[in-house]
Parts: sequence; C-alpha cells; structure tokens
Amino acid sequence: MAAYVPFFTEAFRNCVQAFPSQRQERIKGLVLRVLQNPIGPPSHPLKKKKVDLRGKRARHDERGRYVLVYMVCRECRALGHRDAGYNNCDRCEDIPENGVVLLAFGPHDDTYARYWDEVIAEDQAK
Repeated sequence: MAAYVPFFTEAFRNCVQAFPSQRQERIKGLVLRVLQNPIGPPSHPLKKKKVDLRGKRARHDERGRYVLVYMVCRECRALGHRDAGYNNCDRCEDIPENGVVLLAFGPHDDTYARYWDEVIAEDQAK
C-alpha cells in the first residue's frame, strides 16, 4: 500500500499557527505518526455524542490533553461516510485513496466541540 498523503484544511493550519513553534514541532511529529498508520491504534473512530463526529478519527498527543482530528479518504469511501452525510467533503474527487484530511488540533474538549460542518465548508470555499 502506498504511503498516506496529508491534506491540510485551513482550519487545521489556523489551529497549528496558534501554538508556539516548539508545540508546532510536536504536532508535526504527531501528523507523521498518523500518516504511518492512520487507521490503526492508537487512533480511534469518533462517534455521535454532543457533536456528531462520525466519519472522523482522532489521535491524542503523548499526554492525552490535545487531540488531532482527521478523516481517512480510503476509510470514508469504503464505509460510505460521505454518502451518509458524515463527511461532506466536496474535494473528495481531488484527493486520492491514500489521502488523510487533517481537520483540527487543539485541547481535547475544545477541539471536539467545534462545528465540523463549518470546518469542512470553510476549507471548500478556498
């Protein structure tokens, strides 16, 4: 299987820019680990709780206080997440099967509480 390729949303870039450079380096390391194996542990699929996060995955940093939220294109297509309305990504045709769309990074509770339809819509407007 080919290596996974990152696709950065504007929301993700904005999240990362809010942190000092030392934390940005740790975020970069976390992204690289996700790209090596975006579906296997310790990542996990998200569910519908206070906010509907179905179709997305999360990976926590080494301390568990921060979380990276992303979508795996191969998984999304295979499981029909877009058709079910979980991932409303209009760039789907432009991203290969081995794409990983990075949505957000930040403190655990704040990041999970984002308005995900807006995150995806902001990126598509660009």
